[in-house]
Amino acid sequence: MLNANSKMKPLIIKKDDNYFLSWNDELIRILTSSQDNSRHYGGATYIIEFDNQFNYEAFKHLTGQELPDNSYISSDCRISSYKPVSFLHITKINNSISYNLVISFFMGEWKENVHLNKFCEKLWESFTLSGFITESKPEMEEHVYCHIPVTIFQPLNKRIQDVVEEACALLNEIHLSVFKKLCIEKAKIKR
Repeated sequence: MLNANSKMKPLIIKKDDNYFLSWNDELIRILTSSQDNSRHYGGATYIIEFDNQFNYEAFKHLTGQELPDNSYISSDCRISSYKPVSFLHITKINNSISYNLVISFFMGEWKENVHLNKFCEKLWESFTLSGFITESKPEMEEHVYCHIPVTIFQPLNKRIQDVVEEACALLNEIHLSVFKKLCIEKAKIKR
């Protein structure tokens, strides 16, 4: 575990096609430490962005305490309990940690009998009413896709996987409720 005086930085190790975070300073670094990028990443000093080779599976068992302070992690994130989640961003600044889950919908994959834009608006409203911190109301971008980022704050001692799975269970519950309501409204209009 890192302490406040530690100079070690997070790195990755690949072993048997699995990737792991390591605090061993002698391994190849994947992190940038640029003041130019700092503001864009919430003031983080250590910025870790993973490509498709390195994802959520590599660090989900860590707790917030095990991440270095002033760090930002971004990765692909696929959760079976709520498949629309596509990315996870974690920011740890001044011993406070936030998790940003990005929910994505693509028009070409949308096979439901409810208009996707209306669904995303209602879903965003319901996420907000349920206590998730959300950005401005989502709109279909280029009539092709819709992203809804939601942010949650949790204690540092919780495992990342537990935080994400608890959030995804609630997001899925809200998703199903909104979808059911819109289907009922549509059926009433058709009568």
